[in-house]
Amino acid sequence: MSNLAAKRTRVTGAGATARQPTPVDQQIGLLIRERRLELLLNLVQLAERVGIAVQQLQKYETGENRVSASRLVDIARELSVPVAWFFERAGALDQTSEGSRATTAAATQLLIIFDALGAADQQKLIEIAKLLAR
Repeated sequence: MSNLAAKRTRVTGAGATARQPTPVDQQIGLLIRERRLELLLNLVQLAERVGIAVQQLQKYETGENRVSASRLVDIARELSVPVAWFFERAGALDQTSEGSRATTAAATQLLIIFDALGAADQQKLIEIAKLLAR
């Protein structure tokens, strides 16, 4: 096994191995989240439509877990985009500058937190952000 493959492999139960998510897997997760938010769907709605647990969808979106090809087909269908949409945009993300990626990562983290809040707390966070942006 190459050094790269060894770095992307983790030991699971009974000595089996599974590949760690790659930067492309993480970008796909970000794009799932981006498209879900564009459609004004919350995690519960999309998870129910795809037939998976909310926690699993969160792991896909944060890049903690890899999305299988068959699951990506299901997600793409529910998000009304072709599967190729993810890979076209993942390639574009890969070509962005390091600073832009850091900004995207920070914005994604903020969106995850925002999405977990209730409506009243979301409004408070917006007001805080407005104060900080001055």
